[in-house]
Amino acid sequence: MAPLAWPLLWRGLTTCEALQAEKQLLDLGVGEGRWQRSDSRAIGADDDRVHSVSVRGAGTETLVMVHGLGTGSGIFFRNLGPLASSGAWGAVHAVDWRGAGLSGRPAYPARTHDDAVDWLVEGLEAWRREQNIETMTLLGHSMGGIAAAHYAARHGDRVDRLVLVGPAGVEQRRRLYEKGDSALYDFASRLWEDGYHPAAVVRALGPWGKRLVENYAARRFRCVAPLSEDEAAALGEYLHACNSLPGSSEKCMNQLLGPIAQPRQPIAPLVEDLACPVSFIYGEHDWMQPASGANVARRRLAAGKGASCVVVPGSAGHYVFLEDPAAFLDALLRRVGR
Repeated sequence: MAPLAWPLLWRGLTTCEALQAEKQLLDLGVGEGRWQRSDSRAIGADDDRVHSVSVRGAGTETLVMVHGLGTGSGIFFRNLGPLASSGAWGAVHAVDWRGAGLSGRPAYPARTHDDAVDWLVEGLEAWRREQNIETMTLLGHSMGGIAAAHYAARHGDRVDRLVLVGPAGVEQRRRLYEKGDSALYDFASRLWEDGYHPAAVVRALGPWGKRLVENYAARRFRCVAPLSEDEAAALGEYLHACNSLPGSSEKCMNQLLGPIAQPRQPIAPLVEDLACPVSFIYGEHDWMQPASGANVARRRLAAGKGASCVVVPGSAGHYVFLEDPAAFLDALLRRVGR
């Protein structure tokens, strides 16, 4: 059959196939039988459930990690085992956003920045209640950092410490272009403001979307400890699964951030007011501007509040926990581990 006819016969991944992709990745990273998955009912329809994976440790406290855009809890596959084995935590949970990752894909009702925040925070709080977690160290990566910061602001009695890893939206970014400077920038900005999302492209491309994601996974990460062939293949399969399921809260990207990751509402003032200690962790080449985290940490320290900001040296960038897991674990334990 001619390759151009493939998309006509292509079907998206089923939830069962996505769960199998997650299992393949986590069995490689954590070990078969060493992790558990669960789905907690959120607030809305039957498909409004929050997915998570967990590993038990020898400590007494709880670590909850929230992923960034276009991924899911499996992105922490190189960290779950070492974190649980560190002795710092009795349970390590990686939670998929409501409406993203391998969580359910209900209709997404949010229309504004505040609606999007409500949607994400309410989903995480519903998951916490069902898991019967009293307090936690809450870690958010990239856009997950925005959700984590807002959760800590609204549910401060549930967060012992906030850890922001390469967080998006901390401070306004320096603008490289203004409207009218570049036709390409204007076109991309229009698509962004109209709500287009990369996952929609992946779904529309069918079999070519799968190849696109797998190539991205093979080239995107600056791994100090290189991925094995099996790990790279499994990661590509998993990321494709996360982005090929029906669209839902991926649309929050356009509501929380403007073009070129400009925050609609920077989280710096929110984070500076938090009562709990706050730690920032970046890879040296993180495009989310480590200086922004350092600025917030400095202002918190000046106000007598607990704060730290560490930049992991070397080749790691935005995915420091994946690219240099040993250095990330050391940075996290030095600032957070008990």
